[in-house]
Amino acid sequence: MEERPIVRITLTGVVAVLLLLSTSRGSWLVAATGITLIFLMNRGHRGASLAVLGMVAIATGIALQTDRGVFLLEAVDRTFSDDRSLRNRTSGRLDQWILFPQVMQEAPVWGFGPGSGAVIYARYSAVNPNVAFNPGAEIAWHSLYQHVAVETGLVGTAVLVVLFGSMLRRNLLALRGGGDVVPLLGTAGFLLI
Repeated sequence: MEERPIVRITLTGVVAVLLLLSTSRGSWLVAATGITLIFLMNRGHRGASLAVLGMVAIATGIALQTDRGVFLLEAVDRTFSDDRSLRNRTSGRLDQWILFPQVMQEAPVWGFGPGSGAVIYARYSAVNPNVAFNPGAEIAWHSLYQHVAVETGLVGTAVLVVLFGSMLRRNLLALRGGGDVVPLLGTAGFLLI
């Protein structure tokens, strides 16, 4: 693709339209972060980053003209509307973050055990009056970080931090060594999701 800019730009436009129509706010965050990282860390591709932003603007205009444009506007409204509370915007995730410190305070160093995450959410959410998202129901923890911490405790969280630290260190070495930003994009995207 490096030698074929027309194909690359066309493919970027198609992917941008598909990304927009997915109405996945997490995907939008990952894409925006990726473009920002490329712009900040890869001087040679700043022009390409700006071109991608232009393609996204064009793709947004096209997507809004389709039947799916209504769904796109609803997804944007779910995220950015002043009429919605943070609890509405996060679809229960905020409740899990409210509950998380109490759960971790009472968790053993090794956690509650593999497969126990949903049961632990049910137990703690049933007795916490601040939780509005399915209190008492067995719901999986939405965040990987919460899930690992609840089930494996401080031990598992420490392993996860070491793993991510090692990945980021190697990503930065690749960036400094050869200017390759792609490993950092992959790790950043994974950490965000």
